[in-house]
Amino acid sequence: NGVGRVEKEATAMRGMRQRKHQFSAQWSKRGNGHVTNDISCIQMVQKLILTTPEFHSTNVVKMSDETSRDKQQNIISHSSGSSSSNSDSTYKAIVFLMLKGGCDSYNMLIPHSQCTINSHRKDMYQEYLDVRQNVALSSITTLLIESTSQVCKKFFLHPELPYLKKLYDNGDALFLANTGVLTQPVTKHDWERKTNNMLFAHDSQQKDVQQLNSTNRPGHTGVLGRMTDVLTKKGFRTGS
Repeated sequence: NGVGRVEKEATAMRGMRQRKHQFSAQWSKRGNGHVTNDISCIQMVQKLILTTPEFHSTNVVKMSDETSRDKQQNIISHSSGSSSSNSDSTYKAIVFLMLKGGCDSYNMLIPHSQCTINSHRKDMYQEYLDVRQNVALSSITTLLIESTSQVCKKFFLHPELPYLKKLYDNGDALFLANTGVLTQPVTKHDWERKTNNMLFAHDSQQKDVQQLNSTNRPGHTGVLGRMTDVLTKKGFRTGS
């Protein structure tokens, strides 16, 4: 019956277990003018299934009697074994946050001091002030970070990012500055002729960032998907 179907699906998917009350509520609405019959209710439940993370998994979800805690413990125990297989390595995850609204990167990571270009000292913070003017951030800050092998030895972060400084200082975060989707060096005089990307189209820039493949080979693939393919071929157990 309908309730049994909800129970079965909710057991298979953790996200559905957390939202089981929503699915069950759909069945309770039958005959009350909200959902007319079992078929309509099944369709409603299917729509809710689409919003669960497990539905978007690239791996087959199989039912088992193993709890999430037991499974995690097995992963830890398995990774600490004597086998040298890639599949036995400690669990790691990549979390990709797509800030579709974009961010003002020049007010996120800012040059502070001790900047050198071609062996000549340069005040890059003053250059930043000259360009940003009234939206520039003050260099009087507690969020200084130090760098090596960079143009500047000291940068600073936006005052609302103290935790990011903590991660950086602990070696758990890094910055990839001055990156983009250009296929070759350009100037303000030839960028339009040499650029294959739609630099001023927000949706196109989002797609380029997700693909990280400006030559479009292989076409229509994302960088995380290609990483998963490579790891799988090298013997790692992967999932997304």
